[in-house]
Amino acid sequence: MVAPGPRAELLYQQDVLVWIPDNRYDFFITTDTIRNAAAGLATVEDVLGMPLNYDGGLYKMVASANANTADAIVVGVTDGADQAFTLANGVSTTDKYFILKKGPAFVAQDAVHENDPFGVAYNLTTLFTALRAVEIEVKEPPAVTFEQPI
Repeated sequence: MVAPGPRAELLYQQDVLVWIPDNRYDFFITTDTIRNAAAGLATVEDVLGMPLNYDGGLYKMVASANANTADAIVVGVTDGADQAFTLANGVSTTDKYFILKKGPAFVAQDAVHENDPFGVAYNLTTLFTALRAVEIEVKEPPAVTFEQPI
């Protein structure tokens, strides 16, 4: 569960960010646009869980060959923003997204993209190691069980 904070209310609705310690860490989440800085047309079916690289003042999509540069992840969608989009090379989204730029934090493993925006599979070990370097841990969510009284 996400701790209370100015941005946390919207994040409760998402399935990416599992945990941050408390609202003192809320400033590790920013809202910004996303740029396609790789060669080619990028198709994003669901922006949530997409790894990013912060470089030159921009949050850029991470191609599979550059999985080791991931240092941020999309954890939420601002009001009115598109969750799916296509971007040409060198173009940024007009919408802004909630981006976790540093931990400590846990994100759900099943929410992290397995393929880059160009359809190529990430080396997930490399991707998770890169995120861990900025204290973003990728974890399998705990199993949820319910007991029904007899």
